[in-house]
Amino acid sequence: MAAEIANSIAKKRMADYSFDSAGLAVIDKTRDNNTVQVLEEMGIFTSYTPKPVQNVNVDRYEQIHVMNQRQKFTLCSVLNRENIMDKIVVLGVETPFTQGIDAYRQCRDRLVGIYEAFLA
Repeated sequence: MAAEIANSIAKKRMADYSFDSAGLAVIDKTRDNNTVQVLEEMGIFTSYTPKPVQNVNVDRYEQIHVMNQRQKFTLCSVLNRENIMDKIVVLGVETPFTQGIDAYRQCRDRLVGIYEAFLA
């Protein structure tokens, strides 16, 4: 959700940024229906399919955004890279998974605010 929102804002502002996404707990390549719904509510239609972070070359990124501290520590553990801590930016947002559609909307709105400010 964060990458789709960030890319949408960057495109509207014609900002020279590109965001990608990978998950820590991707079990299969099935998209989360709540994520799809709340993105579509704001006019973002995507065919993105989740991919595990283990399949991503994180060295090519300047920053890695995670939702919360728990994800930061998990990511550091999973990737086990010396230089990874310095690249991680914690957004301070709890994941809405298993909390219902209203939690997804709140998360979406929080992410919009974060990336509007980030790309200002």
